[in-house]
Amino acid sequence: MLTELFTPGKLVRGAMVDYRLTADESVSNFNPHHGEGGRFASSDCPAPCHDGLKGGSRVGCPADQVPPPPPIGRLPNLTPQERRAENDFATAYERAPDKVAADYRAGVLATTKPGDPPTFETDGAKCLASVWMDKDLNTQCVNRATLNTALHGTANAIAKRAFLQHLDTLKPGDNVLVTCGGCGSGKGYSLKNVPEALAVKTASKAVWDSAGDQNASENRWVQRECEKRGLTATYVHVTADPVKSWADPDRGVVKRASDPRDGRMVDAKVFADSYVLGDRNMREFAAENRDNPSAKFVYLDARGHVPVKVETQPRIRLPSSGELADFAASVAVMSDAPPYIKYGATVGERVWPGDTRNYDPTQPRDSHGRWGQGDKVMHKGVAHTVTGRTTTNPKDGKPYVQVQHPITGQKKWVRPASLSLSVAAPVHVPVDKPPLRAPAAPAAPAQPAAPAAQPQSTVTETSWRTGEAQHGQVVNGVPLTPAPHEFWKRTPDVDVKEPVPIRPIDRVGVLIKEPDGRVWVVEPTGHFGNREHTLPGGRVEHGLTNQQNAMKEVWEETGLQVKITGHLGDFRDSNNGNNGRLYLGERVGGAPWDAKVETHILDPKTGKPAAESENVKLVTLDRAAQLLHRTDDLAQLATVRPVALGTKSNGQVMRKYVEGVKPAADAYAKTAGGDRTLHVVQEQRGFNGKPEVLSRSEMDQLEAAGTHVELLRGVKPTHTATSKELTDAFKTGDHFPGHGCFGSGTYADSSKGFGNRAEGYAGPRGDVIRMALPKTARVIEESELEAKVGSPPYGYDSGGAWSGREAWLGVHAALAGYDAIRVDGHSKVHGVYGKDFYVVLNRSILKVQRESAKGYKI
Repeated sequence: MLTELFTPGKLVRGAMVDYRLTADESVSNFNPHHGEGGRFASSDCPAPCHDGLKGGSRVGCPADQVPPPPPIGRLPNLTPQERRAENDFATAYERAPDKVAADYRAGVLATTKPGDPPTFETDGAKCLASVWMDKDLNTQCVNRATLNTALHGTANAIAKRAFLQHLDTLKPGDNVLVTCGGCGSGKGYSLKNVPEALAVKTASKAVWDSAGDQNASENRWVQRECEKRGLTATYVHVTADPVKSWADPDRGVVKRASDPRDGRMVDAKVFADSYVLGDRNMREFAAENRDNPSAKFVYLDARGHVPVKVETQPRIRLPSSGELADFAASVAVMSDAPPYIKYGATVGERVWPGDTRNYDPTQPRDSHGRWGQGDKVMHKGVAHTVTGRTTTNPKDGKPYVQVQHPITGQKKWVRPASLSLSVAAPVHVPVDKPPLRAPAAPAAPAQPAAPAAQPQSTVTETSWRTGEAQHGQVVNGVPLTPAPHEFWKRTPDVDVKEPVPIRPIDRVGVLIKEPDGRVWVVEPTGHFGNREHTLPGGRVEHGLTNQQNAMKEVWEETGLQVKITGHLGDFRDSNNGNNGRLYLGERVGGAPWDAKVETHILDPKTGKPAAESENVKLVTLDRAAQLLHRTDDLAQLATVRPVALGTKSNGQVMRKYVEGVKPAADAYAKTAGGDRTLHVVQEQRGFNGKPEVLSRSEMDQLEAAGTHVELLRGVKPTHTATSKELTDAFKTGDHFPGHGCFGSGTYADSSKGFGNRAEGYAGPRGDVIRMALPKTARVIEESELEAKVGSPPYGYDSGGAWSGREAWLGVHAALAGYDAIRVDGHSKVHGVYGKDFYVVLNRSILKVQRESAKGYKI
């Protein structure tokens, strides 16, 4: 019997049945190979399931079984403590499986909130194990990190049996919700914060919260059991970034495991499988049931700031399961997490030792050279790849392993003791996802936040003095190690849509941006050229492309190895008139103390040869604005940092910015119309992404929820395109920015002042687009914008707007980071004309109706 109620999945004390063996029971005769033919003892897991899945799971029950029978499978290679916990829990359940499952179901029902369906989950069933709910929170935290893998199989069986017991109480036609996604993907968070998914949950009679550890392998079993009872099932799959899910410094799996009230520690291999195999298994299952009326699918994308509903399961580039496991284990080992967290993250190396990998990046592999083929290793500060070949030196009888340089391809034999595990992440580690903001009235303009993809780091400034090595440091998942020799010569150019320059390019530079929003600046030695701080860059040299020159100059001044990711503009130097091309880049290697020493530059303090930069600094965007005093640098910084509304429009910074983006603006104008400058700003701010396309019924539900402002956009046909072609282009094609008197952007009518003006504008041959703007969007009133923004800077070309100043309002608002302008009827120029129109600047946050909205009235 349950002595106290418990909350499934929440870590509370005193809420379990003490399912333990009695003192006279022994596990000395335990056979690790019993249950499903030794499946759980295989070192080659994940193995195929009985139902034909190509990728099962390392832990949990076989996808199509609810043991007993057969007996609960046991894991191989456990420690005595892990084996005791596993066997105690499994044996107690196997004695009375129906009773234990009924006890768990009773606890679920007793703690389900009114109006919510009961949720059955494997982690919730672990609360029945005494070691999972220890009275001492510190002990409980250690147990949940070190025993999670051992307890998972039995907990999975309990939850599945209790779930079936509950399905037997439902009526034919009832719906069951199944949530799927990788470990730590944020299924609960996404379900609560996406209205469409929350509506599905509310309408369901039960929820099966499929553990990420199961790799979406249970879906066929759920569907079969539902169809037996005449039930329908809706599968909500959450796509998340595995790097963020694991390594987020505030909410990642590693961080949460340290909190006894919140987390558990999942093994790195199990975690990797949950994303790589889980993604594949989900796609196969959905394809099989595409035409099944009893199975429905909802897809959520949780990779951005807030989770959103999408039409299909997003296709994301994932590394192999082994590579992702390597990364996850390396992050855990290199973190400041307690030792028991690191233990739990790497327990799979002992349980499933098939690849014999050692996750301690500070230690070399064993003396026999057993490095796995494809392992990423460090040799003399340079990353190499193990080819898998080994040999023994006939002279000294010692083992050697062959490694290959990733750029030159050169292979060489080295001693295993000279190698260490590379901890370079396959992708950068993002930072925390901010919480959802409460809906705000659109009429109240919110101060815009930085439009960066991730929030800014709280560390304002970190500095490295050139020539003073600081080994062993890792920043955003990328270790600081010297860059390969002249890597730029072997790096091909990247297509970043570079425009034809107006004048020859004399200088090149890179604005290097980290995933946490910070950028790199340099302090020139002796403040050469009266520059206290500047962005890295230098003169173009013959024999190299512009991009290769940029990478070379950046390394010489910062010691960093960068990858070009975009073109930001062409900026003329105020001192000598040279035309400089500025690229956007990301750091992929190098060390900030390893800048090139120049014989013609002397350190003013020591008189010895020094690098061009005295200090290399990683700073926030706001700190960069304080350090960079030259208008050239500030104009370049404006490509990634919001420009305050009070900034003088015709000042040097804005003039240089407009001049710098002119080549890209002119290139765009040759292919499309609208405000060419605004288009470039939108590209830099990430505002040109495609909107989410919804059905009419989904838009109706969204409107009823009251979280969005409903808008209508009229579209007229042109001499080159029909209205349908134009509306389709807006929904799924390139963004046409438009231009006009309230500020360049996409005009829309909220029908509060003019009453479906969009319909009249479209005319009989036109079309109407129904849109929804989130009430959390950053919106500014036109009257405020008009009061703060002056005449456009010299060189600004709106592309045909009747008033350059009015069109500039939209450009400046986008530069400041606003998503839209609301015409409030208090304009000094327009009065009440156009009241309650919206000028949308950020298309990527819109939701639009798939069907035509012609004839629809708000």
